[in-house]
Amino acid sequence: MSNNQANKVAPYSSIVGSIIANARRNKGLGQAEISSQLNISQATWSRIERGTTSVNVSQLSSIAELLHVAPHEILSKADDMASELKSRGINITHYPEKNNEAMVILGATALIGLAALLFGGE
Repeated sequence: MSNNQANKVAPYSSIVGSIIANARRNKGLGQAEISSQLNISQATWSRIERGTTSVNVSQLSSIAELLHVAPHEILSKADDMASELKSRGINITHYPEKNNEAMVILGATALIGLAALLFGGE
């Protein structure tokens, strides 16, 4: 494994966010619509999908209900995606390191694309 590849990480919150974003798109819901139903700002919802804001258990339950999935399905898909990323040499972190210039954090768009590829229209 190259040094560059060893430094690639994906925060678990970004993986969960990408699974949620993919499910929202598959249901044909917009960010404004779902954020309104959750009584949060669209900016907060966007941060959840990008993984820069983590969700707690209560929020996950509310999100899952709106998306007509069980919370464990979201987490199961996130775990599957984390395993796939690990198999590609990408480290999964629950606490992203700060001030580490050698680290490459995978972008939310890349994770959303991978979620769509792995889970399609589920």
